[in-house]
Amino acid sequence: MEKIKLFCIPYAGGSAGIYSKWNGHISKFIEVCPVELPGRGKRFSEPLCNSIKQMVDDVFKGIRVCIATQPYAIFGYSMGSLIAYEVIRKVERYGYPSPLHAFFAAKQAPHMNREKKNFHLLEQKAFLAEIMKLGGTPKELLENEELVNIAVEILRADYQAVETYDHNKINNKINCNVSVFYGEEDSYPYECIQEWASLTRRDSRFFGFSGGHFFIHQYLCEVIDIVNIALENAIGLDVSIPI
Repeated sequence: MEKIKLFCIPYAGGSAGIYSKWNGHISKFIEVCPVELPGRGKRFSEPLCNSIKQMVDDVFKGIRVCIATQPYAIFGYSMGSLIAYEVIRKVERYGYPSPLHAFFAAKQAPHMNREKKNFHLLEQKAFLAEIMKLGGTPKELLENEELVNIAVEILRADYQAVETYDHNKINNKINCNVSVFYGEEDSYPYECIQEWASLTRRDSRFFGFSGGHFFIHQYLCEVIDIVNIALENAIGLDVSIPI
């Protein structure tokens, strides 16, 4: 059986390396394909993107040949969810096959943006303070000025991309089943999470985890188990997803 390629898109400030632990837990019929955005990791020398459109165009360019002939799915975390959703819209708009399944984590539905924030315009100390509120950023990072400056540059670009994103409601429904993961103590209201269901013509399921925005650090295996079962169901293995 041909493996399903699972394209995994990172959160703001993250690189493809955040998915390095997935291979030890993912089912053998799934190939984890971490997506590296420009300006980080192996693509550190490339200019950063500062809009969701630029990021979507970059991801689409990198996967379009593969998705034309191979089964695939997409997973996005936080900012990565927004990119994943818009990549799927572009894939379908250009006539490529839809993914077998889409996984969105730690992000409210794209059309549910509340008040506009401009954290990316804050001076460095205030900007870092906002980042630290989310958790997930090692405190040791702040002790290395060079690393801090690099991280802030990447994060500012990512935050600018998210904060300037404008959802286009025309033809905004995608054509694949959706699983949504969320932290029960995250800042997003549950009703804004539930709105993901309105953006697909197929089925949607929701999975809550105790914890804040970076709940995946505590529940990585549980998240991957749900991914495994969803993709097993997608290829007809008829496995029940835990409730």
